[in-house]
Amino acid sequence: MKFDDRFKEELKSRTDILRLAEEYGVVARQAAGRYKALCPFHTDSQPSFYIDPQKGYFKCFGCGAGGDVFSFVMLADKLDFPAAVERLAERAGLPLPEMDDEEFRRRRGQRATTLELNKLAARWFYQQLYTPAGASGLEYFRKRGINDSIVRRFGLGYAPDSYEGLLKHAAEKSFSPEALKTAGLALATKGSRNMDMFRGRVMFPIIDEKKEIVGFGGRVLGGGEPKYLNSPQTILFDKHRKLFGMNLVGARLRPDRALILVEGYMDVLALHRHGFCNAVAALGTAFGPEHAKLIKRFAPEVIVCFDGDTAGVKAAMRSFESLEKADLQVRVLRLPQGRDPDDALRDEGAENFAQRLQNALTVPDFRMTVAREGKNMAQDGARAAFARECAVILAGIQSPVEREAHMKRWVEKLAVDTGISADSFHAEVARELEKQNIAPPKRRRAALPEAVDQEATPAEKQAVALLYNGSSAWLSHLEDDDFAHPLACELIKILQEHNGDATAATRALPPDDLEAALALTMAEVPGQPDKLLPELIARLKADKKERRLTELQAMLESGTGDTKAILQEIKNATTPPPRGTSPPEGN
Repeated sequence: MKFDDRFKEELKSRTDILRLAEEYGVVARQAAGRYKALCPFHTDSQPSFYIDPQKGYFKCFGCGAGGDVFSFVMLADKLDFPAAVERLAERAGLPLPEMDDEEFRRRRGQRATTLELNKLAARWFYQQLYTPAGASGLEYFRKRGINDSIVRRFGLGYAPDSYEGLLKHAAEKSFSPEALKTAGLALATKGSRNMDMFRGRVMFPIIDEKKEIVGFGGRVLGGGEPKYLNSPQTILFDKHRKLFGMNLVGARLRPDRALILVEGYMDVLALHRHGFCNAVAALGTAFGPEHAKLIKRFAPEVIVCFDGDTAGVKAAMRSFESLEKADLQVRVLRLPQGRDPDDALRDEGAENFAQRLQNALTVPDFRMTVAREGKNMAQDGARAAFARECAVILAGIQSPVEREAHMKRWVEKLAVDTGISADSFHAEVARELEKQNIAPPKRRRAALPEAVDQEATPAEKQAVALLYNGSSAWLSHLEDDDFAHPLACELIKILQEHNGDATAATRALPPDDLEAALALTMAEVPGQPDKLLPELIARLKADKKERRLTELQAMLESGTGDTKAILQEIKNATTPPPRGTSPPEGN
């Protein structure tokens, strides 16, 4: 599928790559006219991800990812190029051009039909809730304290216990059973009979941050299974990338306010009913990295408030890795055993719940609190085991400042609970830190001895950019001294040592040289690499020859060196070179 070049350039000009990256949770800081951050595409301990807003380009020196706004969205959302263009055009409010590509038209039509069917189904479910067929659903909501205001806010509804209720309603609007099956609203039985996907369930429309109804969740009334059923994956819906309640959070959440993450639909409704309108829930599935990235687009901090039972504690523990990787501040509201947020609000009221939120624990505090539970502190073995668990938890804190702050507080608690001295506990933490760093860090090259003040030539910039971004097969045609610029020379030398592996080569660079290296590897390159590189290589070698001739001329004028040898070298250097440069094998 091909898009008109003018349309792509217009879309790129309307998309600020820095703002786009920030929407995906990238926290970038300015550095020498560019921006650097932790890479969103791999586990990054130190900033190796660079953004150049002026050129509309990004590059990670850790994993090698790089490109323009289209490349970023393709990597971030795991999309193909056409889908990435669609997403960016929608974001920029730029109408897509009419395409001749059949697959593109099919996809676009399917998306529009699915969206229209979801709207139709949501209206129908809502209407059914207030009919005799939906009486059991309305009674369920009333018993859970859900009033008409909350029903309207979330568009709640009821799917009657009928095999073809929605199918017949959709048929009256000229929608086929096949369209409903594609939208995840119907399915075929083994006997090829079409039937409604949701039957005998209270319904929760899943509305995304763009205010589009992308799918549904349904809770069965009675003893049926599964208790909760979500829409299957469709062109609009992926449960691993959506959060319930997100449509009501974005516009209301202040930039400095935390988002509350709960386990289920009813928890979100209960929190909204009591005025906590910054609550969202995963869709009956384990919380994952894409959920965390979505939260990061709207809030800097998240308070995890899962059920107080063992399953809730384990689910909270599993969520921490994804949340922390998204660079979110994380705290945990620990509820009493067997209680959920709805129970806590009913029993304690909104004011006490707000105080609980205010006093939410940090992740290390939560882990250590859980570690203490169930241990008999009267036993020496239990006390020692608890202290060791705490040491492991504290050693796992990446920030030395944060680790020290937690240690100061927990040393006193441990002295009371276990009788272990501060010195012994510090020694235990030190041992754990040493275990985590058994393999010494790989040695990097020393930074260039002097700041590189000279400007690289256009040929040097373009050659380095091409060689570091997929054309490394040409390395065999180059020597490092073909480059006059010290950093360009060093980059090519390292790339050759690593057999063209740009990621490994970049890791060997000293941090002080990374930003200057960025400017070279991100240079704009006109034309096609296979056609341009031979010309660049020839130009670099010609420039090297000119530099050498200038040196030889200076030696003659100063009377240094062997005059006869210098004249012979000048003669050899001025002999016309073979015509052209052969492409490397395999190209």
